[in-house]
Amino acid sequence: MHPPMPLHIKTLACLIVALGAAACDGESRREAERAAQAHHAQMVAVTGQLQSVDAELSAIAQALAQVQHSMDQHRAEHDDLQQQMARLEREAEAFMLANKMAVAALALGVGGGAVALDDSGRFTQDARDAATVVGVAAVAYALFNTAEVMHVADVLMRLEVMAQSLTERLQTAESALSAARAEGQSVLARRAALGAQADGLRVQLQTLQEQAPRR
Repeated sequence: MHPPMPLHIKTLACLIVALGAAACDGESRREAERAAQAHHAQMVAVTGQLQSVDAELSAIAQALAQVQHSMDQHRAEHDDLQQQMARLEREAEAFMLANKMAVAALALGVGGGAVALDDSGRFTQDARDAATVVGVAAVAYALFNTAEVMHVADVLMRLEVMAQSLTERLQTAESALSAARAEGQSVLARRAALGAQADGLRVQLQTLQEQAPRR
């Protein structure tokens, strides 16, 4: 039978055990605290990213509204120019019909037609069609109505200048409208990408909230 353990030895042994348990408990608490801090830092980072993306989405919404306004303006300008061109063409058609003999003479090269009706003229083909109908009679008409033929030539030249100006403005409007559409598509693509990123961050943040360490 072993002799009983002295009291001071028992006390020392209990103290060592208690100190060991306290050390283990302290390390566990420190690990839990480090884990909580890391989790909090991750949540702060994700929240910051989400706020940044939401702010950019808000800016994109404003940019998209501006692009839409620009597209509406360019489209309205383009439509107005098309209407002006249609009115000019109707005006030219009516004028040529009312002065078909003089127009035919010009198309045949009589009375300054080389100046008024060049190959690139918008109304040249219509004048040539008129010349085909009346033929040589237009030449005789021009000989006795030179002043009228020259007046018609002047009017047709002014109509051609107006048509050329409208054509150039239409081309500019079409280019501006195409550019605005391309910009709109780019902004929409960026918005879609940011929307997907924001959705992913929200899911990530929700997961982090559900996984928050319990104290």
